[in-house]
Amino acid sequence: MPNPTGTVEMPPHVKKAKLAKRSIDDKANIVEIDDEADEDEEDANGQESNELFVEPDFSFDP
Repeated sequence: MPNPTGTVEMPPHVKKAKLAKRSIDDKANIVEIDDEADEDEEDANGQESNELFVEPDFSFDP
């Protein structure tokens, strides 16, 4: 006999918390990889660019 899996319904606050956790985990695990990027790539001025652009994410600010 299979083990019981619990009740089918969950309280709304628990469901909301699980969705929020899943959303945070999904967002934290995103990594963009550019395999064709050249480490010695120069910017428009002919100088090496050591800065990486990261778009700010303010979705969790109060």
